[in-house]
Amino acid sequence: MTQASKKDAAIEQTVLEEFRAGMADFNAAMQYRDDLSIRIGRRTTQIIRFTLAALVMMASVIFFLIWILMDNMGTMTRHISEMAGDMRSMRQNFQQVSGDMHAMRTDFALVSTDLKSMTQTMRGMQSNITTISTLLARMDNSTYKMNENITGINGNVQFLSKHVGNMSLGINRISHDVNKMAAPMRMFPY
Repeated sequence: MTQASKKDAAIEQTVLEEFRAGMADFNAAMQYRDDLSIRIGRRTTQIIRFTLAALVMMASVIFFLIWILMDNMGTMTRHISEMAGDMRSMRQNFQQVSGDMHAMRTDFALVSTDLKSMTQTMRGMQSNITTISTLLARMDNSTYKMNENITGINGNVQFLSKHVGNMSLGINRISHDVNKMAAPMRMFPY
């Protein structure tokens, strides 16, 4: 073997060793890349799992809050309907009181007319005793009607007081329902 062929064999040997070292480095780099990909995949899977768990928990809380809201809205609607009924009843009572007041005004007008008639009759009292007696009877009847109207007004005022009390209870129930509806929101930090 000649010197040149020895030199070529040495160069080939060196190239082969460098090629083997390069391939070993490439193999190590690929192994490191595979390990890194596996770690990234595991972490991504963990993040996705935690995110899904958080989303499921949030959806459960939101569903629970919507359920509470729907339940309380039904109760509030019922209380508002009761209040509307009380308001209708109160309006009817106000109309009744207005009618009684109108009747009282008519009775006062009759009394006023009777008093005028009495004044005119007093001038000729010696000759008109019978007329005075008739007018007093009419006045007594008007006073009796006024007493009836005042009794009716007292009854209506008591009825109104009862409905105002019922309305106050309805407002208290709505306030309680609003507080009950807001209770789940107090567990959040804001």
